[in-house]
Amino acid sequence: MTYFAPGLGEKDPDKVIRSVQQAHEKTATNTTNIATNTANIAANTAAITANTTAIDAITASYVRSIDGKSGTFTSSTASGISSSTANVLSISQGSTAQFGAFKVDGLTISSSSGVLSTVQPLVSKVTNSTTANVALNNTANYFTGPTVANTTSGTWFASGVVTVTDTAGAAGVVAKLWDGTSVISSSVVRVDAASTVSNIHLSGYITNPAGNIRISCKDVTSTSGQILFNSSGESKDSTVSAILIG
Repeated sequence: MTYFAPGLGEKDPDKVIRSVQQAHEKTATNTTNIATNTANIAANTAAITANTTAIDAITASYVRSIDGKSGTFTSSTASGISSSTANVLSISQGSTAQFGAFKVDGLTISSSSGVLSTVQPLVSKVTNSTTANVALNNTANYFTGPTVANTTSGTWFASGVVTVTDTAGAAGVVAKLWDGTSVISSSVVRVDAASTVSNIHLSGYITNPAGNIRISCKDVTSTSGQILFNSSGESKDSTVSAILIG
């Protein structure tokens, strides 16, 4: 539509009247548009307020970190995380589709399905060496050599060595890697002459050991046998190590 705007010296009354009518029509249209836009702004403002309230509620219920906090907290049972005892988090599988990750001593452990659980850190290792010679002075008995403690739960891979001799002459020495009940690995060596040394290496797996993992030896020839601790000068001649693998 073309709008007519009369000049200041316009004498034709029809043109002046028409320009006034057109101005009135435009004003009416603008008034309607303003009313509509005002209603839309009010509706959008209400929606923004509602969304802000919802976001605030979510933010208030979301725990970003428990670092430095103590006591118990409440969570949905669907999350699989609960705390009924102060400073203790319990993790269980909330659903078959649940997965997640958690952090222990700087090591991130993740699970693609379910919830990963363990009663000990996934990676644990212990090692120990004898600090004195062990006399094998009874041909009927085993004598305990290197031993590692705190290995009674989980699946362990153990490996060790003993250095043996017999000061009386040639002898046979039997060794076993065990937990005091179940033998993991065993072997026998011959000491060729008096005070010469032989080494026995043993290794294997064991689950839920009945006791401390150790290597025990028996001289089946004489009562002059020994497990040596420092024939090399390094004080590690008879050593056992164990790694928790599951």
